Amino acid sequence: MSLSFTASNDLTIQDNDLISYKKMNHIIDVKSCKFQNNNLNKIKKINKNEYVDITTGQIKQYNLSDKKSENIESLKKTFSRLRDLINNNFQGLENEVHLVLTYKENMQCNKRLYSDVDIFLKKWKYWFGKNYEYINVIEPQGRGAWHCHLLIKESNYNKLYIPWQKIKKIWTHGNIHINKLNNIDNIGMYLSAYFTDIETNVDFNKTVNNKRYKKGGRLHLYPKDMKLYRHSKNIKPPEICKATFKEFKKNTGLEQPAFCKNIKVYKDNKLINEINYLNYNTKKNIDNC
Repeated sequence: MSLSFTASNDLTIQDNDLISYKKMNHIIDVKSCKFQNNNLNKIKKINKNEYVDITTGQIKQYNLSDKKSENIESLKKTFSRLRDLINNNFQGLENEVHLVLTYKENMQCNKRLYSDVDIFLKKWKYWFGKNYEYINVIEPQGRGAWHCHLLIKESNYNKLYIPWQKIKKIWTHGNIHINKLNNIDNIGMYLSAYFTDIETNVDFNKTVNNKRYKKGGRLHLYPKDMKLYRHSKNIKPPEICKATFKEFKKNTGLEQPAFCKNIKVYKDNKLINEINYLNYNTKKNIDNC
């Protein structure tokens, strides 16, 4: 079996096509599949070393490159879920802030990092009150060091302003960077790219503020089967809804997406599925894809 893919911005979605969509504050993601059940998954994992080929019943061994590829794909799915979680709970209001907690030394123990962050959050609630929700994400650096990104919001929507000096008293391990989120249209996309892309001098595919970045270049730094983010109990994932595309447009009043992509899937050069992805951002006034 030979699978191949093509991508374009030429949407083929029709008004009567069934879609699934996730509304996350001002961000809405839409997906449609021409064929819902195409049975593309031909292998089933048995354990970390073995899988079974469903078409033949053969049990096979993962090789090293398989494991690396599998881990990268798993990480991409994890960061996709994280992106949705961020967008469903943070939208750049005055009650939200993004903290980056770093270490003075080259701290390479992720267990210590999580322990230190847990202590920080307990001190935060003791000093500043319990009406806060958070998502914390750990990030590796190329030199092996770890630090933490912490999204915090005040649950009652009061303006969140805590001076740097006060936060520094409860994070004594290194520096603290405080970033507001009100100038970012898609916080989940912005931060998940930050967590996965890496600065480089070569082989780059985007430039920000005259710095070169390799897309996905940081993924290989994350250990396998490691929990990359945690959150408080009232942080909720988005609900997945279904409707026809016509019903969706009527109910939301949306027409033109901020981003769109069409993926065609071929098996032995025969088209077996067609997937449309659309992203709407009601903070933007977009005329076309």
